[in-house]
Amino acid sequence: MAIKPGQVIGTYRVVEKIGQGGMGAVYKAEDTAIRRSVVLKVLATDMAGQADMLQRFQREVEMIAGLEHPHILPVYEFGEVDGDPYIAMRFMRGGSLLEPRQRSREDLLRIFDQVAEALDFANDRDVIHRDLKPGNVLLDDQGNAYLADFGLAKTMEGSRDLTATGGILGTPAYMSPEQARGEKLDRRSDVYAFAVMAYEALSGQNPFEASTPMEYIYKHLLEPPRSISSLAADLPPAVDRAFQRGLSKDRELRPARATEFMRMLRETLAGSAEAGSVVTSTGATRARTDSAGAPTKVSPAGAGAPAAASPQPSLAAGSVAGATGRLAATPGMVAQPGAAAAMPGMVSQPGVAAPAAPARRPATRRWLLPAVAAILVVGGGLLAVATLAARQALVGPRVHPYPVGDSPRALLAVGDSIWVANGNDDTIARLAATGCADSPDPCGQALASYNVSRLPVALAHDGTWLWIASAFSRMLTQLDPFDGREIAQLPLPNVPTAMVYAEGFLWTANEFAGSVTKISAEGGVVGDFPVGSGPRALVSDGESLWVASEKGESVVRLDPGSGEFVASFPVAGGPVALEFDGSALWVALSDSAEVVALDRSNGSIVKRVTIGGRPVALLFDGETLWVADQIGDSVIGLDVATAEPRTTLSVEGGPFAFAWLACGEGCGDLWVASEAADTVSRIRLP
Repeated sequence: MAIKPGQVIGTYRVVEKIGQGGMGAVYKAEDTAIRRSVVLKVLATDMAGQADMLQRFQREVEMIAGLEHPHILPVYEFGEVDGDPYIAMRFMRGGSLLEPRQRSREDLLRIFDQVAEALDFANDRDVIHRDLKPGNVLLDDQGNAYLADFGLAKTMEGSRDLTATGGILGTPAYMSPEQARGEKLDRRSDVYAFAVMAYEALSGQNPFEASTPMEYIYKHLLEPPRSISSLAADLPPAVDRAFQRGLSKDRELRPARATEFMRMLRETLAGSAEAGSVVTSTGATRARTDSAGAPTKVSPAGAGAPAAASPQPSLAAGSVAGATGRLAATPGMVAQPGAAAAMPGMVSQPGVAAPAAPARRPATRRWLLPAVAAILVVGGGLLAVATLAARQALVGPRVHPYPVGDSPRALLAVGDSIWVANGNDDTIARLAATGCADSPDPCGQALASYNVSRLPVALAHDGTWLWIASAFSRMLTQLDPFDGREIAQLPLPNVPTAMVYAEGFLWTANEFAGSVTKISAEGGVVGDFPVGSGPRALVSDGESLWVASEKGESVVRLDPGSGEFVASFPVAGGPVALEFDGSALWVALSDSAEVVALDRSNGSIVKRVTIGGRPVALLFDGETLWVADQIGDSVIGLDVATAEPRTTLSVEGGPFAFAWLACGEGCGDLWVASEAADTVSRIRLP
């Protein structure tokens, strides 16, 4: 029904409409009986006719009625107006935490202490909120906090709740990974959302830079949060430890109570600047618009200042995949987060780590190319490769960028085509990759595009079928690469982050489960094998399956026949990409900005190159090892014998995935996916 100012509903006279949401409208009203201001929350007429919406509305009343706490917004009355249910609640004159306002750090901490107490009180009574966000933290005129809007709350026993259409209830910017997956929740899901709010209040930015609900969900599932100390200069680095706990993908590693998280946060802040420092508390909208800062400047190791790095390099689940041509000389296969090799000689690579600080560059930002310089440290010596972009424009290989879908995260060369997985579009596309020297250039054009299960992050080819691993739905899709016909959809036991086809089987790396899964050619799960913390990349050398354990700072060797553990080699850094050059195993350590070569027999490091940026993907084309430097907007070719750079090419948009396709005798095209720019670039190399 239409409610107008002056209308009387029971003892309440409507003053004005103050809000509108998906479930209905909110009005300020005057209680004429006792002369106090109230808020009327009226369920929309079309919603009132839906049993599930009415149930949620009534549940909010019942939940709050049983939660009498000084910092939970009280409900005065529940009633109906012309068949539309309404709730009368206390009117809060201080607005909400969403509204920008100058507050001291101590004042913010006081507010969050109050919310934490209210949240623990509800959780202790078997109630989880499920929709914590700044707009649901209301303030009175004294600045005291009240937790509101329990419309999505449920008891922990019944906490798994999807809409009838399969959608997920909640607010994506503050949603825990398990809530995004539609799993049964407990109080630690609320702790995660609480930590997101605290992070945002202290830094003015969300832990994850995103612009769409789907992108937020993806990053909650797959990317570590940005370092808060890199976004807020007045915060001590120790604060990162508190947020690493509170925002852990694994709920077993989070604090069990919001008050426990606040205790950790206060302890880590104890050594910071004066608690009275003024900060701006804002909501997610302000945070996102403020996060497009300049790229992090990275100093070369040994040059005085350490290379800037996030404690947890970010995963965008991109990858690289190679194919034929020069790779015929390569006996191994490689797969990394986001892609997988097709058969011996095909290479796919890791995915991706987002820049640590202050945030990953937006796709619209452009470097001043003449000023770009890549700094490499080789064997202790410093080599500066300056103004490469300007020189390449005159004498070097030309970079041909082609627009693709939203967030290309994986590449794979199959036959005479390049396949790309567009993560945020939920599509895969087949790109033309032959006749590139013709005019006009036909390459990079989408020959076909197919909808797939949500968040495709990895591709593989078994010689016949194309396989797509989707993170959000934990689904493996089998496709005919010739006509795009879907053969089958098969559930995966864990969220995949990388995939490779090796020794007649598909293998997925499952970062959050700490395992790899072996899958038969028919799509059946053969086994799930633990490999340590944070497996990010896979590669087969024809004898063993190698796994990059980022959080374990090691490379794990498995028997591909049995899946049994063979050995683990420490690499003194977080590996995110692997590649086999026919002799040595190459490892990209994005947190230390290094690429190292390992002796496979004993795990000793035999070569080391320090990149002045963040290496996130590797590809060996039979002669050159290519490294994607995501922060430096460049790809670097290394001589595998000497570990010295052969060339550096400028590729905008944060390159993180590779593919290789032969274009004739002694000719090859290097394909590079740039997720931030929504492009795939082709580089013709002699």
